[in-house]
Amino acid sequence: MMRNTYKIEQERLEKTGKLTTHPHISCTKCATKVTAFGTNLAGKIKKAGSLETLLSHFECRGCRGTTARANKPRLPKALRKTRVSKAAAIAEHTAELVRNPPTMIFAPRKPLLLLKHPELAADVTLNSCVRPDVFLDSDRCCDQCALYKVCKAPCRSLSKFFTAA
Repeated sequence: MMRNTYKIEQERLEKTGKLTTHPHISCTKCATKVTAFGTNLAGKIKKAGSLETLLSHFECRGCRGTTARANKPRLPKALRKTRVSKAAAIAEHTAELVRNPPTMIFAPRKPLLLLKHPELAADVTLNSCVRPDVFLDSDRCCDQCALYKVCKAPCRSLSKFFTAA
């Protein structure tokens, strides 16, 4: 009797291009209706071999997934690395900065042109200091200034702890 229904379905499919349950095929395990028509239905028939085997053995995606999951061996979960929270990471970074503060190494550039030409340096420094950064950083003294020997600035002075070399 079942063979007869498959023949009827086959004849109807050939005539109209549709099944009697158009546009659905029922799952043989859970009776869920799955949409299949046109090229999708043709592909399913081709994959199953014939319309009879498709309608008698069709399983929906959910049923195929549960059987595949049941047969699949379970692997042990990989050990996860412990993550440090953002707040803890920031606290650790700031603690490291407190322990080892960054030091800025400042080496002032020497004005080579003025060192090579002392008469030019004397003319340029006659009314103003060429290196006010060194002057102000040294507590208004020219202790670290490379131009001290050729400088003619009125503010030129050495601290009592430093002697010009």
